[in-house]
Amino acid sequence: LLSSATCVVGMHPDEATDAIVDAAIAARVPFAVVPCCVFPSRFHARRLPCGGAVTSHAHLCSYIESRARGVRHAVLPFSGRNDVLYWAPEYEGAHGLRV
Repeated sequence: LLSSATCVVGMHPDEATDAIVDAAIAARVPFAVVPCCVFPSRFHARRLPCGGAVTSHAHLCSYIESRARGVRHAVLPFSGRNDVLYWAPEYEGAHGLRV
């Protein structure tokens, strides 16, 4: 499915956020997600680069930014959750997920 995609988009993707980001990076397909809900009790393994737990929307955005080199963050012009995190292979300068 991803091999024929030109972009993967998640608008308020809830529990699918990590799957969208990780699958797109692994397939080398650009992604854009507008995350909303954090679900800290469901995603215990999410960690910030400093090692802390992901417990807020700001943390979730930082966590997504840390998933690969070159993830970009912008604010969309509407009210509500309007942070968009996006990435394309050419943004990173090197291959793969950050570990």
